[in-house]
Amino acid sequence: MAWVPVIVYMVICYVSLSDAEITITAVDAIDANGNLKCGSQVTLMCKIQPYNGTMVWKADNASMMSCTSGACQTIPPYHPNYGFSFERENGIFNITIHPVKFEENGRLFECNDGSTSQLLTTSVRLLPENSTTFLTAINSTNATKNVELKVTTGCVYPADSVQFEWLYYKEGEDPIPYTFGDQVDGPANDSTTDCTSGDCGGDEVKQLESTLTFEHDDEGEDFFFQAVVKSTDTTDTIVLNVNSTYKFKVSGRIISTVFSGLGTKVGLVVTLALIGVVIVVITVIIFVVLVARSKNDPEKHRILGN
Repeated sequence: MAWVPVIVYMVICYVSLSDAEITITAVDAIDANGNLKCGSQVTLMCKIQPYNGTMVWKADNASMMSCTSGACQTIPPYHPNYGFSFERENGIFNITIHPVKFEENGRLFECNDGSTSQLLTTSVRLLPENSTTFLTAINSTNATKNVELKVTTGCVYPADSVQFEWLYYKEGEDPIPYTFGDQVDGPANDSTTDCTSGDCGGDEVKQLESTLTFEHDDEGEDFFFQAVVKSTDTTDTIVLNVNSTYKFKVSGRIISTVFSGLGTKVGLVVTLALIGVVIVVITVIIFVVLVARSKNDPEKHRILGN
């Protein structure tokens, strides 16, 4: 009989731990999915409800901090940019990363209470910055009428999250997408910027550029150009304006410009609708003409009269 209380106590303890709810929140991150901005300060907050006296923080399966029997301690090897804090009475245990480094990209964090665990994989982002994005222009010469406009970012990651758009406008008017020239986007091949070293450097970190080439037409109208740099990881955009004007003709391109502003699919729908309307109008005109001719044909009326 003396063994019974011990067995009952162990079962109750196990059930209580397995019922705990554990959440990890990335405070001051780019979003709730664990995307972190390189160079920023982020706090990973683990909350255990109810907390029963045991907690372990791990990174890539290596323990960094543990709490047992009312005491908490950090576990070497130490990360110099990691700071730990906790509120045991509220079941809150924090890791503050400052600054976030690119080496945190893809790191698997785990918070557990000995029975239940929660995981979070961090993804580091290098966003386009206004201070490191610049625009250059190579004007046409007597030998060629081609104009080359180029916008170059700083070091960014991932590269496929960055988008470039070129617009043109007259002074005092709203910019509209420019779709007539040759736009090439990709890595900045001639860059002297080192994106592989430092806290935010890595082999996959790239400097990007977008080059727009078009023909200058002396008989055309004057337009300004604008480059827009976007990232799918943020709602912020970078807008750079070309101070000089360039001449080119837009006659015969207005419909294309309008459709490019609406979007390819919408433009296709509008085009098909217009074609349908034209076909209906032509059909009606032909029908009306045939009816009118029929009424004015005396031979047809004689035959019908007989």
